[in-house]
Amino acid sequence: MLLFLIYHSRVSEIQLTDIVESGFQCINSVTIFWCISVIAFIFSKDTQKLEGKLVEYNNRLMIQANTDILTGLYNRRKAMEYMEELSHKSVGNMGFSLCIRDIDFFKKVNDQYGHDVGDEVLVKISEIFQKEIEKGNFAARWGGEEFLLLFPACNGDDARAKLEKIRSDIKELQFHAEETDFRIAMTFGLAEYDFINGLKATIKEADEKLYIGKENGRDQIVF
Repeated sequence: MLLFLIYHSRVSEIQLTDIVESGFQCINSVTIFWCISVIAFIFSKDTQKLEGKLVEYNNRLMIQANTDILTGLYNRRKAMEYMEELSHKSVGNMGFSLCIRDIDFFKKVNDQYGHDVGDEVLVKISEIFQKEIEKGNFAARWGGEEFLLLFPACNGDDARAKLEKIRSDIKELQFHAEETDFRIAMTFGLAEYDFINGLKATIKEADEKLYIGKENGRDQIVF
């Protein structure tokens, strides 16, 4: 554009035919178009990379917001969201079963062997619960040594049979600390979704059954 403003009013020293002049104009237009296209491609590529990084970062934030850092299971916040979703879907359907479970005498493990060993216990148990997620169920760290397990579209009897296998697998775990081997057990409180009173009543029922199990010898499933 600058060259055009400077020279367009001057008389050409070499006279060009119309065909040659048109050819130069075409070459000029194609060159400008090509340069703009290259610039646009470079900027769009950088923008796509930036958008990809932003999506990846948002996904990581979402995972961190929904995951317990130590165990890798879902956290209580995500569990509540999922249970709310299940409770809405359960209207007119089969419902679901909800289990709250607690490690028996976990405080003694921390007091006797230290919190590092206690964390190891939580992680090893969570690996068993993680397998339930792979089967289509839902597992979360409910708080401290308490965990929550959900069985969508599953009645209490079927859920209890699954919990018996989980309880057995947990009892087979062996831990080593201070030249001593020890095992742990868990108590389970199981409840079916309460269609009449809703989600809060179901959670309360499972929690009450958990404490009934603790008061009656632990290492059992109360349904």
